[in-house]
Amino acid sequence: MTRAFIGADGCVAGTAVEELVDDDAWIWRVWDLIDRLDLSAFEQAFRGDGSGGVPYDPRLVVTAVMSCYLRGVRSPSRIAADCRDRLELLVVLGGRTPSEATIRRWINRHPRAWQRIETDVLAVCAQDGLVEVAVTATDGSPVAVHAALSANRSLAWLDRQIAGLREDLAALGDLHEQAAAGLAAPGGITAFVDQVCDRGRRREQQLRDRLARLQTARAVAVARGRARQRQLSNPDRLTKLQGRVDRHLDTLTGMIAAQRAKLAARAARDARGELVPGPRPTPVEHDRHIHQQWQALNAARTKLNQALDAQDAP
Repeated sequence: MTRAFIGADGCVAGTAVEELVDDDAWIWRVWDLIDRLDLSAFEQAFRGDGSGGVPYDPRLVVTAVMSCYLRGVRSPSRIAADCRDRLELLVVLGGRTPSEATIRRWINRHPRAWQRIETDVLAVCAQDGLVEVAVTATDGSPVAVHAALSANRSLAWLDRQIAGLREDLAALGDLHEQAAAGLAAPGGITAFVDQVCDRGRRREQQLRDRLARLQTARAVAVARGRARQRQLSNPDRLTKLQGRVDRHLDTLTGMIAAQRAKLAARAARDARGELVPGPRPTPVEHDRHIHQQWQALNAARTKLNQALDAQDAP
């Protein structure tokens, strides 16, 4: 038996109340996101025999909680207060005002369902190209990855995404023109309102917002790349890097010579049959300190080569 929920009929609110909230308000973006999530884990937590009180539709509660979380409101008492005081939440909840106890129960009694939502939100972000999910940890485990957006997104990737968004906007514009041209046809007004005034306007705003974010990210990446190139091609920096390479090389040469001297002295005493206390000197190729110095020299040479390449670049 399917469980009945308060607000499960899909009605958000009356038309007169909905007109008080703009079509491009942020609450509709959250509402559209919830449509793409799997809320079955919440529904399965309730008994299906119809006994007990009728619970709220999970879509309503999850929308209210997530919208509050996005604004930094996490206390159940403050979420319940916002459900009473904020117009956009009153519209989404259809004038219903869940109590603090109701919000607290929904948060505390469905931990696995909320974890499922985190995974679904990550999947939606991956579908929209916002994140790479090759290696992702949501339990706080440390992962050795670059966290900066500029490190995760190349200019070629940004250019492809920007070009795709512009194509989507052009296709959406063609769809609006077709809907406007078909106003005289039967059902044309309904199609026009649905495709242009309602969903079309929100979709266009979403595309334009994402396009603006990607264009900003591209501008930042280009500026950082130019600044880094200027820094790498600085003559003073080249001098410092060359001096660092020379110092590491001198240190490594001295360490190898000293270790070889220790090995030769120990071999001479062994040849004379002397009893030498202490451990034997480590061979040069197995000495830990020499290996670390060799790695430091290679790192300094790599930075110097990068600076030289940047200087030769047009």
